[in-house]
Formats: sequence, structure tokens, C-alpha cells
Amino acid sequence: MSPFTKINRIKSPVFFAVVAALFVTLGAGGITALVMHKDVTLDIDGEQRAFGTMSSNVGDILAAAGYEVGEHDVVAPAADSAVSDGDTIVLRQAREIALTVDGDERTVWTTALTVDEALAQFQLDGDVYVSASRSHRLPLDGTDLEVVSPRTVQFADNGAPAAPVRIAAPTVGEFLKVHNVALEQADSVNIPADAALDEGMEIVVTRDRVESRIENLPIEAPQNRVDDPNMTEGETVLDHPGVPGERSVTFDVHTVNGVEVGRTETASNVLTEPQPATLRVGTMPKPAVPASGRASTWDSIAQCEATGNWAINTGNGFYGACSSRNRHGPRSAAPSTRRVPTWPPVNSRSRSREGSGRAGWGAWPSCTSKLGLR
Repeated sequence: MSPFTKINRIKSPVFFAVVAALFVTLGAGGITALVMHKDVTLDIDGEQRAFGTMSSNVGDILAAAGYEVGEHDVVAPAADSAVSDGDTIVLRQAREIALTVDGDERTVWTTALTVDEALAQFQLDGDVYVSASRSHRLPLDGTDLEVVSPRTVQFADNGAPAAPVRIAAPTVGEFLKVHNVALEQADSVNIPADAALDEGMEIVVTRDRVESRIENLPIEAPQNRVDDPNMTEGETVLDHPGVPGERSVTFDVHTVNGVEVGRTETASNVLTEPQPATLRVGTMPKPAVPASGRASTWDSIAQCEATGNWAINTGNGFYGACSSRNRHGPRSAAPSTRRVPTWPPVNSRSRSREGSGRAGWGAWPSCTSKLGLR
């Protein structure tokens, strides 16, 4: 027989009175619990969640939710405030920060959630340098923050004149990073990167680079020399000038602050072959110049210019052994007879010798060249 069947067969009035009292008690407790229950919203460091409770004040509710209110924490409403159904309880838990401002160290507490909020709470200028990202969320167990105020330095880059720059940074390396100055290849700075950034410091960046360049350059035309026995030694004639070629050349070009200081050829490719030039070179020996004095020299010139006839008259208004080349008239001609062997072609004081004194051997270019006199 089931328990419920047995209960139904009991006829005792006392039993029914006890059962009735139990149901009344349970019903009253349920109604009381229903009246005492509250649904609240907990806002803990910016994160919200619903929380059901029978407690009647903020402190008890936070404790029931697992949060202990510390000395530096901020609670709203206050911890001893009564709470109604639907209320919101805000808790901002304090963080301990080891703060260094321009070398001055101190310990502070903040309920700020991010580095940027903490800087605002400490009333630090927004242009300061801070060792952590401004959007970084501060941890509950605390952190270290270094803050540096702006400084004005003289900055020169890539050979440009120095100019003032105001930036907040603890070191020269951080200054370059904040100023978006990247160092590549053999670039250098006149001050070590870990040196402290001081007011008025002069920072110079030198750009030392090697880059590959391709240039098209001419190829000099080669020269073919052809011996010509009909021309005197020393005479040359360019029959064909030739045509330069072209090549593509790859260089490693070394520059310092944009100025080239050296280059090394690394590759070359011929684009156009050059066409050679043709040069005829005389091979006929020059006539020997007599070594017996001025008269012998004039004999040689006369032989070259007028086949040795000192008194020849070609009908062109000039006469004498060198009439074919003399352009200064009869008085400035070479001696017309063999009787004047001492008249020199230069440095003469007489009128009859002025012309040759000015022109020198150049008055007879062909023969004096062949004789080796000039």
C-alpha cells in the first residue's frame, strides 16, 4: 500500500490540523521570499550582469556576489545604502600604480580602467610620453607607468639643416620612434639610442645607403689604324669617324645623405655594338734636316718649296725660294739668292724679316712639318 493511500485512510483530526498548519507555514514563507527577492544589475569595472538577491543593502549584495569593497574602491550607491528591485550597483575597483613623472617616483591609486583615463585623473598633459599604450586596460594587481613631459631638441636628417622639434620621449631611440624616423642599412645617429633625451639636444641622422641603379652608357668606337706609305710619318687622316655603341650597366651606388660617394659595376649588357673608326697613318719617312746651320735649313726649305730655285717667280706676285707659301710680300720673303744664308725666320730686326719674325715656321706649314722644324 502506498504512503498516500495510508494518509488518506487516517481519520485523526489532530493529524489533519498538523498538515494544515504545515501548508500555511510553507505558503507564508513563500510569500515572504517572493516579497524579499530583488533583481539588480551589477556594474563591475564597466562590465554589467544581472543578479538576484534577498539582501537589502549594497554591501551585502556585493559580498554575496563575491566582491569585497576595498579602501580605495568607489561604490555607488554607498555600501550601506538600501537597494530596491531593479536598481544598479556600480563598483570601480582601485589599482595601485608605481608612477614616475620626469624622474620623480611615487605610488598612486586610481579607479581608472585604462592608461588614458588614469592620465586624465592625474591631470597629466595629453602630449606627455607614457610607457604603455594609452588604450591599455589597467590590471587589478597594479602596474608601473613612466611619464615624460615634452622637450625641444634640434633635429637634422639626411643633410638638411637642423630644425627645432618638440616631442615627449625618454631616450633618443624613443624620440626617433615617436617622430617616425626609421633607420635603414648603414644609417646612423650622432647620439646613442639609449641616451636620455635632454632639452636643447642636437640630434643628427646620417643616411648611409647602397642602392642598385641601371644606366645606359656609350661604348667608345674602336679605332682601326691603316698604314699609308704615301703620307709622311706623323700625318693622320680620319677616313671614318666610327659610331659609338651603347650598353646597359648595373651599379651598386653608395650615397651619404643623398650624395654619391662611390659606385661599383655589378653587371653589364651590350645594347648596340659600336662601329669602328678608320684612321690612316703616314709611314713615309721625313726628310733629314741638315745639321750644318741656318743656310742648310733654308736649303732644305727651298728644296721642298721650290725644288731648290732661290730666285723662282711663280707669277703670283711673290718670288724667292719660298714664294709659294710666303704671304707677306717680297720684303718678308725668304732670301731670294743663296748669298744671304744668315737670314733667320724669327727674331729679325730688319723690315725684310718682319713677316717671318711674326709667323715663324708657320709661314711654311707643310714643308717645315715634313722637315721636323715645328
